[in-house]
Amino acid sequence: MPAIFERCGEDSLHLLAGTLANLAIVRVAQKRPDDAGPLFRRALEIGEQIYPPNHPGLIVRLTNLGTYSAMA
Repeated sequence: MPAIFERCGEDSLHLLAGTLANLAIVRVAQKRPDDAGPLFRRALEIGEQIYPPNHPGLIVRLTNLGTYSAMA
C-alpha cells in the first residue's frame, strides 16, 4: 500500500507517513521490532519534509520513534 501513496505525489505524503507509522506499530505488536525501526524512521523523514518543526504530525512521528528506540 505505501507504494501507492508514493506514486500519488506530494499531496499524499501525509497519508504515506501515517501508513508507515501504523505498519511499524503493527510490526512491534507482532514482535518484529527489527522491521519496525526503518518504518518509523521513514515516517519521520516524510514528516520533516511536509510539516513545520512544531506541527503535531511531526511531534507524533518523533514520539513514535523515541518510544520505539527506548524499547529496543
